[in-house]
Order: sequence, then structure tokens, then C-alpha cells
Amino acid sequence: TIFMTNKEYQLRSQVTAASTRHQINLPVSNLYRSFVIKTHSDGDQVNTILNSITIKAGTEVFKYRHASFLQMDGRLEFQTESPIAQDVQDRAHQEDVVPGYYILEFVKDGRLTECLDTSKLSSLMLELDVNHPGTDDFIDIYPVELLVPAVPAA
Repeated sequence: TIFMTNKEYQLRSQVTAASTRHQINLPVSNLYRSFVIKTHSDGDQVNTILNSITIKAGTEVFKYRHASFLQMDGRLEFQTESPIAQDVQDRAHQEDVVPGYYILEFVKDGRLTECLDTSKLSSLMLELDVNHPGTDDFIDIYPVELLVPAVPAA
């Protein structure tokens, strides 16, 4: 039996004031299960850097999401919320998302057939619509990549 290898790593990119369109090239030829994106400005995690996220290859768009909607999806699907400290009343509607985290999940039902397959792509681009609110703004991308082993000849 040949198993896939789960590879998780970090890509860091600095946001500059030169453009609101921030592009990051991603490796191809494997499967992507998900991407976790974290934004931080001057050492603090913030929601003010990212406006929208696009994953595409050439003109083919695989995901396009507004950052605020993606955070609310994360709150519902992954419980990425910051509860009100020492609150004894039920105020779930007042809880806020953890600042600076965005989760792009391809495998919603747990089946790896929904992974983003980049084996036949020549390029893959993460295109971000960004703001530059601080002096040191960074975006960290944590891809969850599945490496498919070569099938041995019979």
C-alpha cells in the first residue's frame, strides 16, 4: 500500500504600499487540502489587511472569497471565535472571530477527492486584495499539501 504524505509548511510575504493586488506563487503537481492564512501588522494579528482571496491558475479561478465572509465561515465551521471573557450569559451573537485568521478548506466532507489537484497545472497563484495599515505588515500562508507518491511499475 502506498500512502500520500501530508506536508505542512509556512510561506511568509510582506505587504507593501506599492499595490493592493498581492500575488504569491504556490508550488504545483500535488494536492492541496486547505490553506490557513494569517495576517499581522506591527506584531498584532489584525483583520484590516485582507479584503479578498483568490486562488487561480491562469484564468481559471478555483476559489474567490471575501475575507470577512471567510472569517464568518471559519467561526461557524471551525469555531474560530474569541469568546467574551468571564461572561455568564448566552451572548454567542456578540462573540468575535479570532483576528487575522482565514481558513480556505477544499475538503469539506473529509473525502480527499475534493482536494485541489494541481498535478496538471503549470502554475498556481494566490492573489490577495490587501491594505497596508501599519509599517510592518505580513501575510503567513500555511498550505496543507498532500504529496502523491509515484506508482511503482508492475
